[in-house]
Formats: sequence, structure tokens, C-alpha cells
Amino acid sequence: MPEDFINKSSRKQKFVTRGGILLVILEIIFTYLAIVSYNNKNLDKYIFGSKDLKNTELFAVMVEDNNGDYKQQSNFPNFPYQFNISKSNCIDNEGNTIKDSLLFDEEKREVIVKTNKTASCYLFFNKPKEAFAPSLINSGELWSSGLEGDGYRYTGSGAYNSETTPDNFICFGTSDKTECKNNEAKYMYRIIGVFEGTDGNQHLKLISLKQLGAYAWNANYQTDVAWENSDMYKGLNGSYFLTNTTYDYLQNNTWLNKIENWTWSAVNTKTWSDSGPDYYNSLSPSQIYLNEMNRSSKTSSIGEWTNPTAKIGLMYASDYALSLGDSALSITGGTSTNRATLKTGWMHQSNNDTTANTYEWTLSRRGDYSGGFSAWYVDSVGYVNSSGVHNANGVRPVFHLTSDVEKLSGKGIYDDPYILRETNENKLKVSASLNGSTMTASITKGDYDLNKYCINNSPSITGCTWNKVTSTTIATEVNEGYTYIHIVDKGGYLAHGSVYYELPKLNNYLIDNAGLWSSGLEGDGYRYTGSGAYNSSTTPNNFICFGTNDKTECKNNEAKYMYRIIGVFEGIDGNQHLKLISLKQLGAYAWNSSNADVNWESSTLYTGLNGSYFLTNTTYDYLQNNTWLNKIENWTWSAVNTKTSSGGPNYYNSLSPSQIYLHEMNRSSKTSSIGEWTNPTAKIGLMYASDYTLSLGSSALAITGDTYTNRATLRTGWMHQSNNDTTSRTDEWTLSRYGDYSGTFRAWILYSDGFVYYNNVNSTYGVRPVFHLKDNVKYKSGSGTYADPYIINE
Repeated sequence: MPEDFINKSSRKQKFVTRGGILLVILEIIFTYLAIVSYNNKNLDKYIFGSKDLKNTELFAVMVEDNNGDYKQQSNFPNFPYQFNISKSNCIDNEGNTIKDSLLFDEEKREVIVKTNKTASCYLFFNKPKEAFAPSLINSGELWSSGLEGDGYRYTGSGAYNSETTPDNFICFGTSDKTECKNNEAKYMYRIIGVFEGTDGNQHLKLISLKQLGAYAWNANYQTDVAWENSDMYKGLNGSYFLTNTTYDYLQNNTWLNKIENWTWSAVNTKTWSDSGPDYYNSLSPSQIYLNEMNRSSKTSSIGEWTNPTAKIGLMYASDYALSLGDSALSITGGTSTNRATLKTGWMHQSNNDTTANTYEWTLSRRGDYSGGFSAWYVDSVGYVNSSGVHNANGVRPVFHLTSDVEKLSGKGIYDDPYILRETNENKLKVSASLNGSTMTASITKGDYDLNKYCINNSPSITGCTWNKVTSTTIATEVNEGYTYIHIVDKGGYLAHGSVYYELPKLNNYLIDNAGLWSSGLEGDGYRYTGSGAYNSSTTPNNFICFGTNDKTECKNNEAKYMYRIIGVFEGIDGNQHLKLISLKQLGAYAWNSSNADVNWESSTLYTGLNGSYFLTNTTYDYLQNNTWLNKIENWTWSAVNTKTSSGGPNYYNSLSPSQIYLHEMNRSSKTSSIGEWTNPTAKIGLMYASDYTLSLGSSALAITGDTYTNRATLRTGWMHQSNNDTTSRTDEWTLSRYGDYSGTFRAWILYSDGFVYYNNVNSTYGVRPVFHLKDNVKYKSGSGTYADPYIINE
């Protein structure tokens, strides 16, 4: 038992007078109630061993904090804090340890006190021993920008010896705090933050407190070299630093092996030659980060990115800019305008090394300018600007630690920097892998038996629900996003693994996995083909629920929610889009309410489908819900008037399925140029006649005759109304107009017998709405059968 606990803690409550007995009893009762509550949460508890309450002192529960110190608290800490049996004990009035006074039952998670002596008992609980990076995340001291793919950062302002700077000092190369402080240019670093590597683990990112000196980014300024070919890259990973005997610990495997071989993002912004992103005049800190890291939400696509691997690099310009935290996110202008604010950030050279070069290189290259090539540097007044690569600017090496490094001691302040454990015990490890949507965690046992695990969506264990480990392999289905698994062993070690699962885009998933057919016709997409009734085994597996993620609800109300996928087609945006058709008809409507020569976009049916018939119809209430409505693409349709009676192409008794497609889509290889085409934009349309005829697949391409002659064959195609909805109208409208005929106007119909024919636009026929999904709709589950339709992300 440490002497200070004996002197300071136990002496205060060692002797109990008669007047204080009642108070002690009440406190013991209170403590016992707290223990019961703790036990109800599957947490530790202790049992009183004394038979005489008058001679029993209160227990001191000592809990380890983030700095490795122990502080007294009134109740047991939450799991997975570990009971420290070697440090815990009871002492008598003379301060002597009472032998065998404490027992610990690991299976029951129970501390038992056995003594009849007047005693003070200390129960010590340790924080779980986890890798340093996750523990920093759990500490809540780091800041997350929320920018795409960003990590956790230290933020703050002020000089390193002031109170305003963040507590992110760390010694590397020595475990001797005094040696570290006496030779800070060699051993003292600061933690930029914690970032996820390509291995899926969290890694500390360090930058030297002091500059190595001043070096050229690349000596030859007339050659446009990538970062990995630069003199700076070679020097940092060679004679400037990594192999420099001044930093002899870097030739010691104990320390060298703690540096991760990191995959860096090396960007050439090509600013002058291609008017790319300018960190000085225009880009905000947020956009500098997105461009340097080549994130999808960057505002400029101009640049060249490589991903070299090396132990040593430099800071990114965004590391510097984001070191301010939230206030950096609110900056909308370039760094020049905001130089004074940015300079206050803890990473600026003036807040770390006032004796060195006032300009510091970043890892990012700017591109070419008149007479040479340049790279980005942090200026003495606070902005990010460019300089010829041959200029000598200050250099502070940056590197990432391996994910398993452990903290030994320290509070992160300059006077008490973090100290790393030189050699780790054989400790618990976990690796997580992803196969489809299944995460499999493989656990490697360390020096201690396995204890418990938790699965959540956070790198923190806060709020974890813990389960007993019964196997070294744990598999679970995961949702989109990050899934973390946390493992604790009986030695108190905590290990983490994580996977990131992204639902695949349904269009890509179907093209890759569903055996879609491509006709090879000019501009055609990928189609589902097959024959037979929708509840038969011969129909294609192209069923999809839209408007609900509940498969049962979808099947129980198929007229509302069940659709079929015609295929995948390219939009004018260059992306692939699923084309859906309702399984059931809405009802029977006129193509146009009056006998008039109207284009599709002027027709009553166009207006109705995009209005009261369907899109604004409360029967389909999900279409008024932006979650679902926004999944429907505003599509550019091909609306044709075949002008048939004026000598144009006839889908009934002359054109084959292939030629119907080419004419409807106005492809250059169509056999007839007679017709009128428009390209209206709307969410809802109808099927084309060619959608129907090509639903048979390759056998449709073999048809050289007209649809009437081949009606029996065409009727077997899965898109025919009889194979989808036997309770409704047997004839269905298509989107294409026939033209005028003896004073009447007509449109093309799929007839019950299987051919494509025409009738007056003011006649009523069956209608099944058709629409295209946006390209970002994702596949969630389902095999596409009627019993197991595709489910998409809501």
C-alpha cells in the first residue's frame, strides 16, 4: 500500500467514535445499495467480511484516471475497469497489510473482504489497457471535423509553453522524461491527431516540436517531380532524419518498428497550368483538406494524386489549417485573407520553434509556373502560399505510429509529456474483415484469458453492451457505415477492430450479379429477359419493393409497393439508372382526354402520371415523402410520333423488335427517318413498345418480322400484362404516339394477344407507371424473386 494513501486517506476515517457509528452504518448501507445497483448491470461487487459493524471502516474505491493516477470515488467504476488484486489490500491501525484479507473471484466478478480486525481497505481499479490511439479518442479531448474521411485532431492556439496550447506533447525515442525535455530537439514531438490507416486501425500522427533545419523540397526546380521522387522525400526517409545518427533511436528496432509504413496522399494541385485549386487566394481550410486527400466532395477535380508509402512525411497544409478546430470550418475565404486567425493555431511554426526558419514546407505540390515548379508552404504570417521547390524552407518530420503503441505515463503537457511503453506485453489483438455484409473478427489471445466483447458503431466503448467471449472468432451482420468490435481480456487489455461497409449501388450490383442481357443495339442498356407469369419459376428475378423496406408489407400490398426492373440504362448524366415498372396497373385511362394531335408531354396521361393519377395520389403516399420521391430521377424521355398513316414505320405489321427500339429511341441506325421526336423531362412515364418486345432477350433479336406475325412468341415475354396482372385491363398503353389517321389521333398499345397495335388516344386502356431511379440508390437485401424482392436503402 503506498504510504501517501495510508497517511492521507485512511487516517482520516480510521477511528470511529460512538457518536459516529450511526453515520458509518448509514454510509455502509448506502454503499451496499450502490453495490446492488452495480451488480444489476453485471458489474463488480464486493462482500463485507467483518462480523462487527462497529469495527468496520468504509472502503476506499480507487479508480485509475486518464493520466495513470488513482482517485477515490464513492462507488465501483463501470465495466471494463479491472480490479487490481496485486495493488488492492486492507491495512490495520498500524498501517500493516492484513495478509489474505482480499480475495477475488474472477468468474463471479466478486471481491470478498475477510478480516475481523479494524481495517481500512483499498480497492484499486485500473482502466483497460488499450492501444494509445483509441484511448485518446475515448478521452474526448480530440476534435472531429466531420469532413469526409477525416480523423480526430488536437486543436487549440498559442505558444507551446502557454496555457492555451493543447496537451499533445509526447516523447519518442526515449522513456526518460528528463532526457526528453533536456533534448527536446531530438525527442519531443506533438500529436497532430489520430487517423485511420489502410489497415483499418487508428494511428497517432506525430510532428516534431523542432525543425530539422532548412532544406529544398527538390533541388532541381525545373523538373516537375512527384512527392515520392523529390529530394525531400528521400532525405526525410534517409540522411536528413531516418538514417541520421543524431536520431540514433531510429536505428533501434524498438523505436523504428513503432513507426507505421504509411500510405500518404501526395497531390499536385496544378494551379497555374490548369486553373486548379489555390490554397492562398480561394480555398478554405475545409476544401484544402478535401483536395489534398482527394475526397469525392472536393470542389475542384483538377490535380494529380499519388499514394506513395513511406515512414516519414511532412504535414499537410490542411493539418495546419484545421489545427484551429471549429473556427477553421467557419472560414470560407482563402488562407491569405484569414492569415492572422490561422497563425494562432498550435501547429504554426511560431508556436513551436521561434529559433528556426519562419517558412515551413508541406507535403503538397503546387505545380508549374513561369520558370520552374513550386510546392505549398506555411508562411510566417499565417497563410499557405507557394515557393519554388529549390528554396530552402523549414522542415519538421511527420510520421504515424503503429496502431498497437501503448502509453506508459504522462499527461500530455509540456512538463509531463506522454511516455510510450518501449516493449509491450504479449497482448490481446483483434483483426476484423468483411465479406459482403458480414464482419468476422479474429481474436489473438495475449498473456491473459479472454473476457468480454462489445460491437457498436463508434471507436469509443462509451455505452457499450458487453457480452462474454466464447470463441476466438466472432461473426455478425453489419449495417452501412463503420462497425467496431471491442475485446477485453482478464488482464485488462482492450483491443479494437473495425470494418467499413458500404451498400453497393443497386445498378452496379445488378450488372455484376444478376445476369442482365445487353442487346448490343445502338445506345441500349442492360435488360432483364425471360418469360412466364410472375409467380412462376421461368420469370426473371427482377422484383423490387419501392416505397417501403418492409418485405412483408410490400408483398401484402403489391399494388402499391411491388415493381419490376426493366433494366439499367444510361441517363444524360452519364450514369446508370434502374428502370422500374409497376407490377399492377393503376387503372384504365385515356392517353389524351380529347381527340387531338398532342405530344406525349402535352397529353392527359403525362399530366396524370406526374400528378393525380400517381405522383400526387395519396394512395401512393410514399411519393409525397422526400426520402422516396428523391430516389426517382427526373428523366429525359424519348417521345416519338411515328406518323404511321403518313408513310412512317408501323410497329404492327412491318417493324421488328430491334427496329422498333431504334425508331423509338431515334438512333442513327433506324430504318425510317419519318417521325417527330421530342425529349420531355419528367419523373414518371410509360414503357416503350421496345421495352416490351426486347423483354424476351436474344430471341427477340432473331425476329425479323412484325409484331403481329410473332404475337404468340412476344406474349410470353415477362413484361406482357398477362404475366403480371391478370385482374386488370388486358391492353396497355405505351409512351409512343401513332399519329393521325382519318381525322383521329392514336397511340401504340400492347394488345392482349401479344402484338403492338394502335387505337384512339381518347380510348381508355391499362396503365402501369414507369420511372428511373437515381444512380446512387443502394442494394440492401433480397434476391429479386417475388418471394424475396430487392430491398433498397431508405
